[in-house]
Amino acid sequence: MGTNYYARYELCSHCNRYEEIHIGKSSMNFKFMFHATDEIKSYEDWIKFLSRKKTKIFDEYGNKISLKDFKKKVAEKQKAVYNNIAELNQERMYLDKDRYSMSPYEFR
Repeated sequence: MGTNYYARYELCSHCNRYEEIHIGKSSMNFKFMFHATDEIKSYEDWIKFLSRKKTKIFDEYGNKISLKDFKKKVAEKQKAVYNNIAELNQERMYLDKDRYSMSPYEFR
């Protein structure tokens, strides 16, 4: 069991509309698995994206999370005991230069 995280961006203060992208998933005893896109290929790319003005982080239950708390959660997950699929060298999944797990697949 795990928790998915999403970035809401291009937030409109007038109508409350927004765009949303899946950041990744935190699963018990595993490292955080990031969703990779054509533009976002690393943890560093995610932090740049999440640092943009009018971008907010939410978990799948609708709880808003600060960037600071999200980074703390991910750092804790990097200490996980169990390897994840990217570390097992599965097709197209990879570790970025800082050893964060990235997956180009849609997963939830």
